[in-house]
Amino acid sequence: KGSLSLYELLDVWGYSECGWTPAMLRLRGLVVDGDPKIDNPMSFHIDYSEGNSIIYSFLYFGESTIQKGALIGKWTAPRSSPTNSVLLWPSSLVYFINQIQITTPKVFTRGAG
Repeated sequence: KGSLSLYELLDVWGYSECGWTPAMLRLRGLVVDGDPKIDNPMSFHIDYSEGNSIIYSFLYFGESTIQKGALIGKWTAPRSSPTNSVLLWPSSLVYFINQIQITTPKVFTRGAG
């Protein structure tokens, strides 16, 4: 059985360093693991009272960075691979954690989730 997940993109942050750019997306779950059957896509309705959890996703753009305000390389996503993990060195991890603390401060409190 399939499921449908639909997210609203709230924010995007990138951290360019050492020839690549990891990025963090802040999403709001509108429909998470819902029923994929939609009778009429023209009148699709989202119940904003349910499933509005904040979700973070990470990705990276290889062979690109920003130097002195200019794009160096191309903004290309990596090819599909079983190892598309985003590696975050301390400087980029601290940057993303700071952004989470600014936009969603309760995410780091005990029992949040």
